[in-house]
Amino acid sequence: MADKPMKISTVFFGQQEIDPDTIITFPNGLPGFDKCKRFKLFHSEEYEPLQCLQSLDDVEACFSLMEPILFGHEYEMLLSDEDLALLKISDAENLMILLMVYKADDEDQRRATDIPMHTNWQSPIIINVKEKIGLQKILTSITKTIKISGA
Repeated sequence: MADKPMKISTVFFGQQEIDPDTIITFPNGLPGFDKCKRFKLFHSEEYEPLQCLQSLDDVEACFSLMEPILFGHEYEMLLSDEDLALLKISDAENLMILLMVYKADDEDQRRATDIPMHTNWQSPIIINVKEKIGLQKILTSITKTIKISGA
């Protein structure tokens, strides 16, 4: 028997009714948000390709996310045995990698880059979409592969 839909409050989408089967659990929370363990991933055609990771444990905790490929990059990373166990990974095809994005606060920073958004490359969000389990992986070094289309 399927769980009944539940009503939640969100920062950007107001009151929403969600299917409990779509809740993503972050067993370790997120750095600085350790008590936030349950999240719902939202997207809106109006804000494509942005996605919102809304905490169900703290309505004020909502994070803007985008896929790294949208910036022309892909990640290559090694996950520890602990990470693999936490994510219950049986197939890498079930993994989604997202990056937190945020507005540049400093006007000089915005002018210098000419980009109003910044990305947290050092700490990607990794989600096992099949198992609905996620973690934020803090990387000490990054290997980005740049994909160039055409040629």
